Parts: sequence; structure tokens; C-alpha cells
Amino acid sequence: MAWLVKVDGLVIYHNGDCQPGDPSSEYDFLKKKTAEIDLAFVFPVSKEGEKYTLQNRIFFKTFPIRAVFPMHATAGEAMYLEFQKAMGERLPALPVHIPLKMGHRFTFGRK
Repeated sequence: MAWLVKVDGLVIYHNGDCQPGDPSSEYDFLKKKTAEIDLAFVFPVSKEGEKYTLQNRIFFKTFPIRAVFPMHATAGEAMYLEFQKAMGERLPALPVHIPLKMGHRFTFGRK
């Protein structure tokens, strides 16, 4: 199950382990709720042929996103670094942030 939350003027998306059969229609539905996403938490999969890779690609093309955070791995793990590198090559303007150590803090501002 995925979540879309609006709180304190921010729109937050958390993918969880959601793998919809038709990601495009799911994101079209969410597009009716918001035009953009401030913080997105997604599964860090970037290998071609993987379902999450396709799902992420559709998601990133559907919404302007101000900050992306991969999840489900330990801070600094290779999976995060590989995801950040792959997304940087495919979508250079996509702001992917990864924690390099446990407790790594990120500050998000509206501007």
C-alpha cells in the first residue's frame, strides 16, 4: 500500500511495497489529488526489467518532485548509491538524496 499525505503545506508520497498492476492509472488518480510532490519515498530499484524500475520511471515522469529518498536499506548501503547514480544518469534533474550514515539529517525548505 502506498500513501499520499498532505501536512503542513507539504505533499509527501510513500510507496511502501506497493506494486500496482497499472502504475500509470494509479498515478493518474493521484494526479487528481496533487499536481506535484515535495517529498517522495520510493523503493531503490533501478535495474532494467524490474517492476519497481518501471513503476519509479512512470512516477518520476508523472510528477514534479522536489526531493526523492530511497528506502528499505541501511544508510550508506550500495543499493542506495547505485539507485542515486542510475537516476542521475537517466533523470539528471531528479533530486535523489541518500543517507550516508544512520541518523543522517536532511533539512527541507519550501524555497
